[in-house]
Formats: sequence, structure tokens, C-alpha cells
Amino acid sequence: MDKRTGLTLLGMAGFVLVAAGSQRRSSVSITTTTTSTPAVAPTASAKPEPADEPDPTTDYKSIDDAKLDGKKAYGKTLLLKVWRGSTDASSVTLFSCGKLGAGGFLNVKYPVEQRALVKAIPPTIPIQGHCPRVVLKITGKEAYTDDLKGDLQKVMDVTPKEAETLPPGVDYVTMDDINIDGKKAAGKIAMLKMYRGSTEESKFTGYPCGSAGGGGLNFVYVNFTSDQKDMVKDISSSALTCQNVKVKLTTQQAYTSTWNSSLVSVEKE
Repeated sequence: MDKRTGLTLLGMAGFVLVAAGSQRRSSVSITTTTTSTPAVAPTASAKPEPADEPDPTTDYKSIDDAKLDGKKAYGKTLLLKVWRGSTDASSVTLFSCGKLGAGGFLNVKYPVEQRALVKAIPPTIPIQGHCPRVVLKITGKEAYTDDLKGDLQKVMDVTPKEAETLPPGVDYVTMDDINIDGKKAAGKIAMLKMYRGSTEESKFTGYPCGSAGGGGLNFVYVNFTSDQKDMVKDISSSALTCQNVKVKLTTQQAYTSTWNSSLVSVEKE
């Protein structure tokens, strides 16, 4: 090996040693200056909103389609977007709305375990938001009309409506709860936010407002005594100004959600 070759090899070896040393120093430097970051537990994926649930598979998506099949539709399923009308202990009138809404309404039976879901269906067409979806099983046709009837299978897009908070000495604060209890409500005390309709010598018609009204066109006939006339005059006759009126329920009129009652007290605004 000549002198130049030896020097070249020696130089290369020195370069490798220097580079290796630099790499080690760099590694040490990085290790000493890097701070560890605490591990972050993975977050659970958010539960999808009820409205995100896809449409279930059903035989029909409109009342018209079911009606056009006549008796062939009996026993089949129907998907609808709905708001609700009159509601009692085991049945509710559901009006179709939105794109799935052609064809009117159905009277539907429901089991007691679905009561909180039925109450959560809006009692009027929602101005904002969307009508919830329901799945119904068509059971037949009403006796004297061409309207279908059915059984409620599933309610979607709502949160169950829990029992109302009751003031002391009050049994009901909504017409829903009164009508759901039916005849069992007779003799009990209701405090309803209402306004006064037609007024006679010893009776006026009370129209519950807002959530107190529940589904459908509900009202109460309120009987009063001669010494309660001033109390009656204190009740607003405008739907824009409603007041809490306490009544004692007496009887439910046949085939309707209308109640008779007697006046107990009026809460002044």
C-alpha cells in the first residue's frame, strides 16, 4: 500500500468516526431536550342523533299508497312523519306531515309502555324542526269512513317525555295526562294555563294554552258559583294572555276529550 492510499483510507476512517460521534451527540441532544406528552385516552364516538337513524324498511311510505291497496294493506307496515291530535289512555290520532304526508290521518292504538314516546310527538305541526317518524301496522279501516286504523310499532326522532312536575295539591297540569287517565281523573285537581272562551251565567269554556293543551282541540267547561263571578272576570279572554286556573274535574263528556269541572281558584298575572 503506498503512502497516499494509506492516508486516504486513514482519512475516510477518521471521517466515519467523526460522523458516528456526531450522530451519537445529536441523539443525546434530542433525547435530553424532548419532553414526553401524557397519553390522551381516546374519546368515545358521539352517539348519533335519533334523526340520523336511517328509515326502517316498511311496506308503505304514504297513507295514499296503503289506501290504494285496499284490504291487501291490512297487516302491513307504514312509515310516516307525524304530529298528533287527540290522545287518550290507549289511542292517538296521528296526522301525517312532510313529504311522507299525503293522505290525512290514522287513529292508532298504542301500549302503555309507549306513553312517554307518544306524549313526545308534537301536538301541532312543528314550525321549526321536523315531524318525527313512526312505524305503524295497518289493522283495518274505520267503520263509517275510508280512514285507516293501526297499531303503533315504533316512534323515532323524539326523547321520551317524562312525567310533569306537579305543584302541591295538584294532580294534573296538562290535558294529555288528564285524557290519558280518562275516567280515573274525575274528582281530581288540575291546574291548567288557559284563557276564557264563551261565558254564561254559571259556566265558561276554558281553552288550555301551550303545553297544557296537549294534543288535539282540548277544552274544559268550568262551572262557577255566583260568588266566583269576579274571579271569572279576572281570567283573560285572549289567547295571547293565559293564566293558571285551578279546577276540580267532574266528568268527561262521551266520545270526546272535553271535560266538565268546577272552578277552584285563579292565579292573577
